[in-house]
Amino acid sequence: MTRFSLVLLVVAVLLSGCSPPETPEERADVIASIVNQARSEHDVPGASVAVVQNGEIVQQLNYGVSDRATERAVTDSTMFQLASATKIVAGTAVMRLVQEDALALADSVHTYLPSLPDAWRGVTIRQAMSHTSGLPSLVDPQTGDLRGGGTMDAAWQAVRQKPLRDTSTTTWRYNQTGFEIVRRIIERVSGQSWEAFAQEHIFAPADMEYTFFVGQPVPDSSRLATPYREDYAAFDFAEAYEYYIPTAAGLFSTTGDLARFAQALSGGRLLAAESREQMWTSVPFEETTIDAVEGYGIGWTVDAQDGHRRVWHSGGGKAAFMHYPDDDLTVILLTNRAGFDVFTPTKEIAELYLK
Repeated sequence: MTRFSLVLLVVAVLLSGCSPPETPEERADVIASIVNQARSEHDVPGASVAVVQNGEIVQQLNYGVSDRATERAVTDSTMFQLASATKIVAGTAVMRLVQEDALALADSVHTYLPSLPDAWRGVTIRQAMSHTSGLPSLVDPQTGDLRGGGTMDAAWQAVRQKPLRDTSTTTWRYNQTGFEIVRRIIERVSGQSWEAFAQEHIFAPADMEYTFFVGQPVPDSSRLATPYREDYAAFDFAEAYEYYIPTAAGLFSTTGDLARFAQALSGGRLLAAESREQMWTSVPFEETTIDAVEGYGIGWTVDAQDGHRRVWHSGGGKAAFMHYPDDDLTVILLTNRAGFDVFTPTKEIAELYLK
């Protein structure tokens, strides 16, 4: 079926008053229309979709190429860069430690990192993970570059010389500094590197075979998607991002692995139900610097879609993971085109399954 035919199918369903697509085949056709329209409008080389419903992977669909030069097709095991969607893994890891009584969300970050400035003593782990800490940014807001000359070590030294931006904790302000602090706390508490902790406590229990961080060995380079910028030029992520905070970005994964993550999370293999609810409960704030953010928990955006509770995160304008706890539904869309509106097609796919 051509893309034009798929668009006609969707229009016909909407205008005829017929029942919405119900069978896996009908829904796959509509998903193809949604994704391919986004690919056409934004010049997205390749995309992969997974839908998990009631603990089962009900759709796993792939479109286009993972690399334009070789024309490698996208498959279920194509590895895409997740960017800020990495934060949902960090949130899950923190809640594992909370569940084990290794730390508490209300603890001061100073408890675990006493070398932090005294002025930061009032910042809690919950605030650091929810962008309500008022911490200064590792990135210079004037230049957009790392503070201190361009290395993470220098930026870490420089940011600790800065005062809190806001001590009221009533403003939601996207800020990576809290995630770097939490990475250091995880390593202090667990005695493992962040990467080793994530592998042992998240990836292995969820059977995530092709998930890794920048700087780690690539499980299979033939499965790695080439990322493309807004100007449609290919780029090397590791070179383009000489610095990154591994709890906040830098993770690569597949729709297959993320579908298994969703199954493990909903099935209680990673967190108990009470821990999940804590993670998905928004902190209170009165103002936000990003209007689209209505709520934020522990590494997860919290809001609703047409009355259905939704927890999610996107990354780099190219990856999205949306979970609907009360519907036991997860929709994952990964692409290799940075900086486009990945949120809208992901939401539209979810609409096919929400009652």
